[in-house]
Amino acid sequence: MLASLVALGVGGSVARATVTQVDGTILPVTSAMQAALDGQGEGGAPAATAINAVTDASTVPEIFLPNLTTPVTFRDVAEGAGFENSFGYYNVGDDLSNRANLHAVLGCNRARTDYPITAGGVSERAAAAGYVQNAEPGSVATINFMTELAAGRYKGGFIGFYLITPEGNPSNDNCGDYVNGTDGLSLLGRIYYTQSDLNDDGDFVHHLVYPSKRTVNRFYFGFEDLFRGGDNDFEDMATQVTGLSPPCVAQAEVCDGRDNDCDGLVDDLADLVDDNAACTCSGSPLACEGGARQGVCRTGLTACVAGALLCRSSVAPSAELCDGLDNNCNGSVDDATTDTGAACDGSDGDACNEGSVQCVAGARVCSDTTGTNAETCNGVDDDCDTLVDEGNPGGGAACDGTDGDVCQEGTVQCTGGALVCSDTTGTTGELCNGVDDDCDGAVDESPSGVGVACSAGVGLCRRNGATVCTAGAIVCGAVAAPPGTESCNAIDDDCDGEIDEGFGVGTPCDGVGACGLGVLECAGSSATRCSTDPGGSASGVMTETCNGADDDCDGSVDEGLSDLGACGDDTGECAAGRLRCVGGAPVCRGAVGPSPEVCNVLDDDCDGLRD
Repeated sequence: MLASLVALGVGGSVARATVTQVDGTILPVTSAMQAALDGQGEGGAPAATAINAVTDASTVPEIFLPNLTTPVTFRDVAEGAGFENSFGYYNVGDDLSNRANLHAVLGCNRARTDYPITAGGVSERAAAAGYVQNAEPGSVATINFMTELAAGRYKGGFIGFYLITPEGNPSNDNCGDYVNGTDGLSLLGRIYYTQSDLNDDGDFVHHLVYPSKRTVNRFYFGFEDLFRGGDNDFEDMATQVTGLSPPCVAQAEVCDGRDNDCDGLVDDLADLVDDNAACTCSGSPLACEGGARQGVCRTGLTACVAGALLCRSSVAPSAELCDGLDNNCNGSVDDATTDTGAACDGSDGDACNEGSVQCVAGARVCSDTTGTNAETCNGVDDDCDTLVDEGNPGGGAACDGTDGDVCQEGTVQCTGGALVCSDTTGTTGELCNGVDDDCDGAVDESPSGVGVACSAGVGLCRRNGATVCTAGAIVCGAVAAPPGTESCNAIDDDCDGEIDEGFGVGTPCDGVGACGLGVLECAGSSATRCSTDPGGSASGVMTETCNGADDDCDGSVDEGLSDLGACGDDTGECAAGRLRCVGGAPVCRGAVGPSPEVCNVLDDDCDGLRD
């Protein structure tokens, strides 16, 4: 269930939150309740004070204070149901299970004397003084609450209201009440209170309340009398009660001459939710302060004046512009516009003002339909963009300068209002590269880099010549001789860049005999020898001596040394021998040596003396 909240709607109308049934239905349904309100003078003009049965519906306030200085009137406004119901009041806080605390005001057929004695124990009946026994639409009960107070029915505080229906009661009488019917059976069917938490129907909405906007302290109560059902039109019994003051239940402050938010201030500008909101100052639905406006002057903001919400224009007339609006608020749109007539440029590509601004269908358009004025190289701003010869008009093509080639190494540029070539390079000479470097149509003619001395091949194959240009490349014109077979001769015979390869020249070696260590070297065109061998470049050959070594490096040791000469002494009995080379050393062979001297007339000891 939703309570009513006041908010400002679009265009200045007041939109309020609605009350919904538990299934989401917006209440009330049908126009029956609106007709009942209209029948009491609460509808029609002026709209600001008319009650709208849907948008003004609420379920609060639930309790009220009755007027004690003047009687309170209860008027039966409408009965749209098949049931006959009774309506009355109760004191908030009383034990309502004691039906004597229910004080009938508008009855359906029972006399006042049928009601029990007032719960206070006095002789007064529970029904109010002024009770109407058979109330029908148009019936009025006038209740003096000072009398009610004296009788013990009213206890001086807040009161609520109830509706009793005959739905499901034991009696055959079509009347809802808490006393017995003509058949002696109870008339009590269902009872619904304005205090919704006292009802036994869950959250089902059974009553709506409407405060009058035209009569102070007047409220309308509309009831739905079927348990969890019915048509939700809330005029099963509709009652007008005049002389009630609700407790202050704070709500949004709206412009209605009342203190809605309970702060003691009526229509407090600081709290108003419908003030200073957008509205249309046309005279409907809100009155326009100072009279209806035209054009943009209809734009306004709501203002609260003497309890009534008005629309106040927030836009003053201004110079008429071409914008589809009535700026000067004279009722005509785009008449005598002040922002047209100036020179302008159309949609072409230049910036030349060749037309004037016109107002067409609320939009400023230029009458210039000419084509684009192209910029040319002439020192003039042809396209009216404040720039002269911008974009290099007429330029951009490749061109050749004043050098000696014919190559287009520049571009045409617009300079000083004239087209010139930007090529300031020197002459491009022809190179041997398969390209026409000097751009004369011929490739590699007389290129640089030819005629230079060169050679081809290595070793015995090398031949001398000069460079030539062939197939876009500088090559040597000499042709190398065919390679031969490599010989051991310190020459690269096979032209592979290596000399005497395969012969091991330079490899360390040990010479024959005593010639010692050396390296291999050529010995003719196809043989090698150790450099320390006989004939070598570092020959170690010596004269052969008897020493057990091959001194002359011929592969033989002590050869030719069989007789090294005489040896020994031939004096006396001694005889000379011959030196022989034996085992690498001289040995005296065949000699007779001295012996001890004996007396024999011989020189035995070979000292030249006998005996």
